[in-house]
Amino acid sequence: MYKLVIVDDEYLVRKGLSETIDWNLFGITVAATAADGEEGLLVIEREKPDIVITDMCMPGMNGVGLIEQITARGYDCAVVVLSGYSDFEYVKATLENGIHAYLLKPVENEQIVKTVITELKKLEEERSNKQYYTQLEAELPTIHRKLIYDLLLGNFNDARTLTEKFRICKLNVPQNGCFIYATANGVEEGESEGIQQLYKFMLEYNFSDDLPVCSMQLYDKFISFFTEQTNIEKIFAQCSKMIAEFEKKSSAVVAVAISGPYQDLHEISACYHTAKQTVKNRLLRVVNCVLTPQDSGGGVHAIVRSAIDYICAHYAEDITIKSCAAALYVSDSHLMHLFKGNLGKTFNEYLTEYRVLQAKKLLRSGKMRVYEVAEAVGYSDVKYFGQVFRKYTGCMPSEYAGGED
Repeated sequence: MYKLVIVDDEYLVRKGLSETIDWNLFGITVAATAADGEEGLLVIEREKPDIVITDMCMPGMNGVGLIEQITARGYDCAVVVLSGYSDFEYVKATLENGIHAYLLKPVENEQIVKTVITELKKLEEERSNKQYYTQLEAELPTIHRKLIYDLLLGNFNDARTLTEKFRICKLNVPQNGCFIYATANGVEEGESEGIQQLYKFMLEYNFSDDLPVCSMQLYDKFISFFTEQTNIEKIFAQCSKMIAEFEKKSSAVVAVAISGPYQDLHEISACYHTAKQTVKNRLLRVVNCVLTPQDSGGGVHAIVRSAIDYICAHYAEDITIKSCAAALYVSDSHLMHLFKGNLGKTFNEYLTEYRVLQAKKLLRSGKMRVYEVAEAVGYSDVKYFGQVFRKYTGCMPSEYAGGED
């Protein structure tokens, strides 16, 4: 049964509308009546009717005021205005508040019933549409992830049809731009937590206008997003800045691969596979890095990989490039050249980054004091350790740990 509320300052009108029409025949019950707008608003709030019949000219809050309050408060009901006033301003006021049924007194009961039924049908249609769009909004994240993943894998034939799907689902994928692939690991609880931390951080991070981010999506092992920016240097700078900020909050190791520019949606799949392979080839899972298209050719030299293994095993000791080169039976100049050429950074830079990463993990655990952490990662001078840590993270070790030295 639909619920009806009648608001009119004339008692006989309220009584007539309530009793001379057999509303039950139409699946409607009169829930309450009210003598003015203020009383009507209280009744509407209490009864939550499906439809309201209201007079326009009433003492206190008139029909216009009542309709404005119904609209402002978002009550889910239809309104039929029944008035003896044909003044245009009243009509205009009702139309501006979304009221489409305006009947002038005197009016036959048959016409009132017909109008009420018509408005109830409109109300049901609106409710059905709201329910559909509410359900669609709830499903949009899943739809977005599926559409983007199909795009990355090239699972489509018609770019025009895909673009239309993007438009309907409010998914912004630039026709021309660059693709960015990001992944993370290295957190004690597991790789999944690292990628979750990175995704949450990236969602909240305020990228500059140089890197407009479109359609960021989280998958099991990576994060993908697009940008209309095609200047690789600007993208590199912004991604590097983002990673530097992330380092202050997490011990996860991050790799970001930039791929493109692409000129067509069909080229995105190749960008995705290139970026994925670039990360696989170049990420040594110990320090953060941003990779560009020029980094996609081939993997890391075996000697450099051995040097990385040496760093991971001996970072807590007083090691140098000379000691590492000696252990690998190569010259330190050759190792220096390979290291810089393969990773874009020196041996000492890499060693320091790895030590800071390990220090962050130990500090976050809360099990060691700062001087103990310094010794554990290869620094005998705690003051120097603090200077190095601050240079890479922007804060002192004690601040990062949230405790005292």
